Amino acid sequence: MKDVQKETTGFPKREVERVCVEGVPFSLSVARYGFPTSVSVVAQATLCCSLTDQVRGANLSRFVQLLNSPTVLSASLVCDKVQRLLNLVRDTLESSDSFVSLKFPYVIRKKSPKSLQESDFVVDVEFLGVSDPGESHVYMAVTVPYTSCCPCSREISEYNAHNQRSFAKVVVELAPVGIVWIEEIIQLVESRSSSPIWELLKRPDEKYVTELMYQRPKFVEDVAREISEQLDLQFVSKGRVTDYLVICRHQESIHLHDVSSCISMGKRLTCRRQGV
Repeated sequence: MKDVQKETTGFPKREVERVCVEGVPFSLSVARYGFPTSVSVVAQATLCCSLTDQVRGANLSRFVQLLNSPTVLSASLVCDKVQRLLNLVRDTLESSDSFVSLKFPYVIRKKSPKSLQESDFVVDVEFLGVSDPGESHVYMAVTVPYTSCCPCSREISEYNAHNQRSFAKVVVELAPVGIVWIEEIIQLVESRSSSPIWELLKRPDEKYVTELMYQRPKFVEDVAREISEQLDLQFVSKGRVTDYLVICRHQESIHLHDVSSCISMGKRLTCRRQGV
């Protein structure tokens, strides 16, 4: 049958910077910190490449073929799957570059602070890869919800202070060796927040959380700075992370707007780009 996408005439001669398949369901086994077994998740996969000005279209079905290839399926770690996909997409599609994203919700079990009752806690996780001529980068992004208490509100008020649900998106470039666990990023963010979030809280738990927030007021700038500091101490200094980006967002309870702050290492990941 005629392969229309391989036509070399009849279209404007312009390079397409990115051609993608997006939202492809893809089952993954994700290693868990402190557990001998992995957990199964269904990721949404996005695979992209560039297209020269000499051919009409990319062979999009090959993206899905590559996603399910033995080379990818045999990789035990998600970051290794991403690296293999980067190479396969670039080489098979004869592109100068490639992009891969595997995005999924990740569930951990948390005990409430006083009653110790368990409930699920869900964070958004994304493994990303970018391959350019001569280099490639693999990243893990974890978005962790937390609670923040406003220092200004606490300082000027006779009693009480406003607080709000907040989120920190931490993007780390993974070093070629070693593992950065999702749970480590969750713990890091929660330790720098006014308070972690739990789905299940009984009255003693709610009392504890309310008082904890009041004792640990944090501006959005404070949280970003403290997360950045801990990334340097715990990961960068030990060669586990080679680049990072921290984006904090507080959903203000006394305003209609949000506030945000961003810190990066100033390498490839930058606040100006806010991503890879």
